Amino acid sequence: MKKILIKFVICILFISSSLISYAEISQADSKEISNTMEKIFMSINESDIESLMETISPNANTDFKNQVFHNFSSQELVYYQELPYFTQITPELVELSGPFTVKSQFFSSSGYTTYFKLEKIDDKWFLIESDFAEKINSKAAVKSLGTFALFTFFIFIFWIWMIIDVVRRPIKNKVTWTLVVIFFFVFGAFIYFVTERRAHKKTQSDKIKNPENSN
Repeated sequence: MKKILIKFVICILFISSSLISYAEISQADSKEISNTMEKIFMSINESDIESLMETISPNANTDFKNQVFHNFSSQELVYYQELPYFTQITPELVELSGPFTVKSQFFSSSGYTTYFKLEKIDDKWFLIESDFAEKINSKAAVKSLGTFALFTFFIFIFWIWMIIDVVRRPIKNKVTWTLVVIFFFVFGAFIYFVTERRAHKKTQSDKIKNPENSN
């Protein structure tokens, strides 16, 4: 039942986007591209590695083929891909891209963008290049989470630094600025950093350079 629901949702969403995205190419090519992409998505969701490998062009890079086989042959995924962007590079080469959402027993990821390049061979369209195998796996998810955690850590450190700075710095309206930095978090800290803190530092610097004018 789960697989049927997944297939139904993917078909409806993908077909609806295809009607808009593929308007610049022939109806026959649009249908074949839709069929190929649908097969890719269903193969991933059904853990059907043989069906997935059938969508890959014989001209695709060997490393790419191996990466796809390795990443999708040993994990069960719930995968949804949006493809709002479509580019016809040549009459025999197109590129589709958009954000994806993927979940597994060990990881989940969403909001990131991936692309698919398809080439035409004997009126059929095959996947020749993509970064989906790199991004739809646990290593990519852990790396993204690590990057986000590191960014959040630096934001937090900046906020604490600004709280300490506003408390120690002899400025006007100290109470007001302290409340702004604390309650508006990083936004308040940034506003304080580029306005009051900078203005006070400039005033102090001018006093040091021109001590006779500070009296």
